[in-house]
Amino acid sequence: DIIVNGLSMALTQQKEFNSVISNNGNSVDSLLEKMREMAKPAG
Repeated sequence: DIIVNGLSMALTQQKEFNSVISNNGNSVDSLLEKMREMAKPAG
């Protein structure tokens, strides 16, 4: 069950990454920037 959920989460994350890239001119840099923004501490 955990393995199945883990796989599902990985596939969902991959789809989200692909969406960010494709919505920003196929730029991997756009994904990296989005990830940097998400990693910043709140405040």
